[in-house]
Amino acid sequence: MTVITTPPKPIQSPADITEEDLANILPPNPSVGLAERYFNVNGCRLPELMAMAMGLTSVDGRELGNTDIEPFVSMKFHKKVVPTAKDLMEEIKRRCKLDSSKKAPSCRHWNKDKLVSWLKENPMSDVIDRVFVQLEEEKLFNMLTKAAEEKTETAKKNQTGAWVTLEPYLRLIECFFHDDNRELLMRTNKALTRDELDARNSDQRPVDYWEAVARIFNDDSYVFFSRMLPELHPTFADVIDLSFDKVPGTISAQEARRRFSDCRAKLVKIVSKWELSGNGFGQRTTEEPQFGHMEEEQLEEGDNRSSFLDSGTREHILYLWHVADTEEVMKTILSVISVNCAADSESCQSTMGDDNASVNRRKREAEVRAVAEFRSSISDALSNMSHAALLTELREAENRCVMYEERALTTELPRVKKLYDETVRKLEKRITKIQEMVDAIMEQNAKRQRTEEVQDTEEEDSIAQESGSTGY
Repeated sequence: MTVITTPPKPIQSPADITEEDLANILPPNPSVGLAERYFNVNGCRLPELMAMAMGLTSVDGRELGNTDIEPFVSMKFHKKVVPTAKDLMEEIKRRCKLDSSKKAPSCRHWNKDKLVSWLKENPMSDVIDRVFVQLEEEKLFNMLTKAAEEKTETAKKNQTGAWVTLEPYLRLIECFFHDDNRELLMRTNKALTRDELDARNSDQRPVDYWEAVARIFNDDSYVFFSRMLPELHPTFADVIDLSFDKVPGTISAQEARRRFSDCRAKLVKIVSKWELSGNGFGQRTTEEPQFGHMEEEQLEEGDNRSSFLDSGTREHILYLWHVADTEEVMKTILSVISVNCAADSESCQSTMGDDNASVNRRKREAEVRAVAEFRSSISDALSNMSHAALLTELREAENRCVMYEERALTTELPRVKKLYDETVRKLEKRITKIQEMVDAIMEQNAKRQRTEEVQDTEEEDSIAQESGSTGY
């Protein structure tokens, strides 16, 4: 017996699908809503999912169906999730068929904005359908968000050498002066012995300084924070997180050495200009151990080192200067070959004049003598400072110290209190130094007075002896 079956009625459009059609195509399941069946029958097209989501919100209040926000807008194939005007019209017809209370509008000539507006004002009412669309849209949203984060992370790791922010430079500077590298740092400028030279390519050789710096830099267990230095530069007014995840990636020992050399070359130029300007006491040269050292007296009038930054030189050079000076390794960091020993004296930084001029030996000696005389005159002027002027300065420093102590006690801001306490500490050091100068002047005056008394006594004795010998 031949059974003749009637072929099912062809479906012209997804909007023409009825509940009866869905029941014939998919087995009935009370937990599966019409929206899920409709989505599966049409090949799980993402534009239809976004059209169905219009008018709904996620659990956290995010608007669903909006493809003009992240992560949808950054998709490589953005158009594959954006519903067309045809998709929006079919979704309007579908919702009107499922809800008999809604009359299907004549939307054939509507623009896309009006179609979207109608869908947002008339969201799906069935609870099962709403839950399904929310879950599917959340899966898609999370998947695209994770993909975007992975892409960003991969691009960040691939930026080898692209140090566009200050964090990698500051982290590298902290690695330069880490306690574990202190001993190696002090030996960087020392000549190697014959055995050390022969063992440079050996597997048993000890770790050198640059390898130790790179190891600490690449180790995410080392967590650094920048020092708060508002007077040095506004960038350092707040603490900066220098964790490993703030840098583009790992570095090699060769790269650490290259970046240090670049920073050191810029720092030598800046410090030389700073010394020439008169900020350095007596215009010190690179051969002197105190070259580039910031005295306590200079900090009282404000830190102006940022004024000597060249155009294009970033502020991490100032941070290197401060840390090297604080750690008392400026001489090691700024080691410059002597002009008399260099093969090309024009390549050596000098605080004595034009860096590009060739300085001969006789001119160099004359300039050194001139600087020595200048410093001697300054020393004489300082030593001849009157006792009254020192006492006046001492009283002013004591009054300022009391004022900042009172402000530190009354303020409620921890950061401001810390700055006040630091100012009080500096003023106390200044007061101690002034007191020592006062005592030294008093002792010098007393010694001079005793010397004059002795000289007067000797003169009187000599006069008396001369008078006795002449018979007067």
